[in-house]
Amino acid sequence: MANLVSLTPDMMLEMTAPARKPGTVLKKDYLDRRHLSIAQLAKLSGVPGKHLAATIFGTRPITPDIAVRLAAVLGTSAFYWLALQARWSLRKGAGIEGCRTAGDGMKREITCVAPPTAPATPVLQTDQQSTGFRAPLCRREIP
Repeated sequence: MANLVSLTPDMMLEMTAPARKPGTVLKKDYLDRRHLSIAQLAKLSGVPGKHLAATIFGTRPITPDIAVRLAAVLGTSAFYWLALQARWSLRKGAGIEGCRTAGDGMKREITCVAPPTAPATPVLQTDQQSTGFRAPLCRREIP
């Protein structure tokens, strides 16, 4: 029987465990142990070899489509691959999960808006774009 996970809006990934690149997990824990090449996995999964290579070298994320294909070939779940990718992406993103990005360029400004069910907190800044709604905002510069 599969382990089921109930998804909730406040769900977090375990961030204390060391994060490994999903491509490293794929290469070391699956390809190397099964003596499979990227070309062989590409043929078995239907994922182009260049996409698998980019994933292994960390320049391409694992997408839901790739996760489903890897799961079918390697006997895992698609969720496993997506959770690995999510953990890596969140760790790489300096722990700003749950925030929305505002702006662009090298420095991004992150705006965290408290959920409506959050306890009342002092307003750090008024959300000027809403119509009278005052939400506590936290701003931080991400290099």
